Amino acid sequence: MRKSQAFVIPLIAASSLLMEQIDATVISTAIPKISATLGVSALDLKMAISVYLIGAAVSIPVSGWIAGRFGTRTTFLWAMAIFVGSSILCGSSSSFGQFVGARLLQGVGGSVMTLAAQMIVLKTIAKTDTVRVLSYLSIPALIGPVLGPPIGGFIATYFSWRWIFLINVPIGLAGMVAAALWIKNNRDEHSLPFDWPGFSLAASGLALTMFCAATLAQSFIPAPVSLTIGGIGIAVLFAYQAHARRTPRSLLHLALLRIPTFRIGVLGGAFARVGLGATPFLLPLMLQLGFGLTPLKSGLLTCVPAAGSILLKTVAPLVLGRYGFRRALLWSIPLSSLSIGLLGYMTPATPYWIVVALLFAGGCARSLQFAGLNTLTYADIPAKEVTHASSLATAFQQFSLNLGVSAGALFLAGSGWAQDHRGIAVLDFLPAFVGVALVCLCALVLAGQLTSDAGSQLTNSRKSA
Repeated sequence: MRKSQAFVIPLIAASSLLMEQIDATVISTAIPKISATLGVSALDLKMAISVYLIGAAVSIPVSGWIAGRFGTRTTFLWAMAIFVGSSILCGSSSSFGQFVGARLLQGVGGSVMTLAAQMIVLKTIAKTDTVRVLSYLSIPALIGPVLGPPIGGFIATYFSWRWIFLINVPIGLAGMVAAALWIKNNRDEHSLPFDWPGFSLAASGLALTMFCAATLAQSFIPAPVSLTIGGIGIAVLFAYQAHARRTPRSLLHLALLRIPTFRIGVLGGAFARVGLGATPFLLPLMLQLGFGLTPLKSGLLTCVPAAGSILLKTVAPLVLGRYGFRRALLWSIPLSSLSIGLLGYMTPATPYWIVVALLFAGGCARSLQFAGLNTLTYADIPAKEVTHASSLATAFQQFSLNLGVSAGALFLAGSGWAQDHRGIAVLDFLPAFVGVALVCLCALVLAGQLTSDAGSQLTNSRKSA
């Protein structure tokens, strides 16, 4: 691969990933204006966020098969076309039903686009470049959920909220042209027939469990109903597991979890992403309700961790090569969890420089943490299994991000119930942030299972004695 391709292809993939990640959260600060235009309550409009995640979850099991069968470039182009088209539908919606339907379609297009972008990079880069390239490729996942709310708030404040979606059109079209010119259409040599029973089980199981997680803390759906739906979803996923063991053409290859580095990268990343999903949800609420800041000011503070993430990305490959994946994760996971827990101890009297320093340090720690976990995920995956590994890893990523938002909401609601008050109080944020931090800390148990030389073949470093 030419040097120009080694730069342009990851750039195309990263740009599409950033666009998708921002779009997942960009409407959160624009909900009041959108709801006023569509004539519904702000609470009802939260369904537009949930259906985006559900659409993404449903499409994950089939994305890998489509990319393997028709080629990564073809899949990427069609997925981006769906994403751009649904963005136009979102921006031109005149009713609540149209808007929710367009968001569902946007989630499908965004999810397939994300998976295809990851596969394009994994199939084109050299093994020795994996750490460097995936380190930069993980930036969108870190900063997208952080940049979404302030971007949405800025556009909704100074322009029409419809531009939140219409701005995707020129960006998406430019990405499609670049992909058509630079990306090779890699296909799997031996594509198995489509597993319709497996797709039905996996898609419905993921959709039901994610719907439960998204609505459990909402008042418009009773908790027993949400729990029942979640229980059915879990039962369906167990049925899929039994099905996957019997068929060699299953869409999500759960057997890949037997590979230690893949299992630790995926499951450890799932615990860590709970914090990545919860923090952009909890932090703006605390800054606005507790500190009295405006949405724009709270959005700007929410961007601070992104600066730390980007800075650390420049040295993450060097750190992983020098100290190894195990040592880097054993330090970065507790530091990242600690930075989340300490957010709950901030008060309106806390000096701004301390707030900024804590957010920046947390962004640095999470950046190193995800650089290690994301790269480790594919360290020992055979080339023929890259498609299936990417599909399974993406499924865990989508679910854990959604679970993070739900966990933050549940901890807030639980604190209010324990203290016997209605609504959200400032004191509720301490148990919420600490609870999320403890969930993230569970990744440390998995990182401790790594050998000292795990992933060393990806850094060109010598194996530890």
